[in-house]
Amino acid sequence: MLQLLYNATANPGEPAPDPDPDPDPIPDPGPGVPRNIRFNGSFDSGKALTAGNVDHWHIDSMTSTPIESLNIVGISKADPGRIEFDAPPTHLRAYRLEGVGGMVELEGRMIRTKNISGNFADLYEDHAIPGFDYPGTTAGQFAVDTSGFTAFTSGGVGGRYRGTNWLADNKEYASTANSDWRIVTSCLSTSGETITPLRGTHFCRASVSYTKDYFIEWSQPRNKPRGALRPPTTGGAGVQGQMQYDVETWLSVSWYIPLDWQDETADDGTSSVNMLIAVSEDGGASGAGFIKTFIATPNGKSDIGGFSRNASSWIIEESHSDTSVNSPDYVYTDAGRVTDDAGMWTTFIYRMRANPYSVQTNASQTSGGMDQIFEGNKGILQVWKSQGPEAADRSRNMVLIVDKVNQPMGAVPRAGYRIKMFPRMYRYGWHRYPTTQTHDELLIPIDEYRWGETIADGTGYTDVDPFQRAQP
Repeated sequence: MLQLLYNATANPGEPAPDPDPDPDPIPDPGPGVPRNIRFNGSFDSGKALTAGNVDHWHIDSMTSTPIESLNIVGISKADPGRIEFDAPPTHLRAYRLEGVGGMVELEGRMIRTKNISGNFADLYEDHAIPGFDYPGTTAGQFAVDTSGFTAFTSGGVGGRYRGTNWLADNKEYASTANSDWRIVTSCLSTSGETITPLRGTHFCRASVSYTKDYFIEWSQPRNKPRGALRPPTTGGAGVQGQMQYDVETWLSVSWYIPLDWQDETADDGTSSVNMLIAVSEDGGASGAGFIKTFIATPNGKSDIGGFSRNASSWIIEESHSDTSVNSPDYVYTDAGRVTDDAGMWTTFIYRMRANPYSVQTNASQTSGGMDQIFEGNKGILQVWKSQGPEAADRSRNMVLIVDKVNQPMGAVPRAGYRIKMFPRMYRYGWHRYPTTQTHDELLIPIDEYRWGETIADGTGYTDVDPFQRAQP
């Protein structure tokens, strides 16, 4: 076993990695699962993960079908417009109007109900419009003026959706689950493209919606469409999906970009960001973390990374600071246009070690830092990405796009924390800013999520590569 660990992890020209200062128990991954990874997120069991202690993993998502559906009886042309349902609505709840007869201007819109009397209510804008009613939101301040709309004829429903939080071993993860994120054998894109797994039998369908009410379920101060395959933040951290500081870790995840992908060109920079994976602390400020991968349009007001491209792009963000636990500087890598990967699975493989120091340092010398000595120039970040066409088995060439070994990486380790790793979708500001995306649903499925530690698990490049290939 010791020989296997060494062979799987030592790269030519590099020193052997330092011993794990706090090795975690290695769970038995079960039959048919590679032995040198801690998590095998092939999803082929029909659940979130197939190895290790995964009972505390859960999916954050919105329901895919309404939990409440009210039939529309009538809508007046007025300011504000007044709607009649076949049952009483709830004050300031968000309803998505679908199948609206005649008054096409309201089709697919999310509205708020206010000034309710029996089955009647005034129509108000949702929280995407400036103003406040709910503390910290913009719900219910601006009336929907329907006086100039096409006259209502008949038909339609107002559907109310809600958030879900399901355990990985819950049967509701099956393809029949009422969740935008669910484990499936196939799914359809907005335009009807059939999406199938990269490997095996299952993958995780993952999406966020423009018209669903994420505030009501998660109390966000603004509309922030989001979903995640999320590890627990306490208990069994090393086993459950969190890496330790200064411990070499391998991670891989594959995303599918549908053929009908729409670039975001109305807005750009941070307000066009859709975060896909966060390798960051399990608590603390949003600015804390190690690396993130997201899709964004870099050109424009925030000029992310200094890139000039008015099209959706893969972006890798690194954190760097040896003096702060939560206010690092950022370095960005342009990993190419998203449309270059449309109709294919795109795999990212990460080799990571979070250590921000160039000389031996006790992190406690920084406010909030942990009381641990870190050797200098031990940080690592290497990232490989799929590029080019697919082979017959759906594999693609893996290209090294970030190559930083034995140098400072990350921010000051915070006392009491490890680093969580989880796939997610977080479409910041989608409602708050202009958009050119016309699809209600932003769909980016996930497959082959794998990770393991170099020393404790014997993990190397081949173990996390979906096709078990040698490191290129």
